[in-house]
Amino acid sequence: MQLDTFTISEVLRLHFLGSGSECSQNDAKFRWQQRGGFMSTDDAGLEFKREYPEIIQALGSSNVFDLSSGKVVIVHLVHRFLSVCL
Repeated sequence: MQLDTFTISEVLRLHFLGSGSECSQNDAKFRWQQRGGFMSTDDAGLEFKREYPEIIQALGSSNVFDLSSGKVVIVHLVHRFLSVCL
């Protein structure tokens, strides 16, 4: 797959759309036990979807590098990675 600005934007959009989705009982149990009570509703990507639906919609028709709110996307990605990795 070729990585260009629109491919990266689509992967990012799909990543945010999938954030906070339900998981299997085993995955939920693992998250609860191994990640300090982390639940799907604690997902930073889910919070991003709720706070900035216009950005998710804009990613469907333009690339992330053309968005005026690109800094917001990067900050929420960092929060997402920190919540999953820690």
